[in-house]
Amino acid sequence: MTGGRIAAIDPGSAAEAAGLATDDVVLSANGEAVTDVLAWEWAVADGALDLHIAGADGAQREVSFTVPFGETPG
Repeated sequence: MTGGRIAAIDPGSAAEAAGLATDDVVLSANGEAVTDVLAWEWAVADGALDLHIAGADGAQREVSFTVPFGETPG
């Protein structure tokens, strides 16, 4: 499975509120594969995120949320 593993979630962040968890894998962001850090940085620059996630158990799901201006996704 290709993607970026979530190493940590900031308490109170938009990512935490959206239900993301440590060890989830971001497979795509806004329809684009997450293959490296640059792909992730490009996706989050928009602020609105539609993510395709694989959980630690392998189950896949869609997660959408908006990152407030000036904040990181978490």
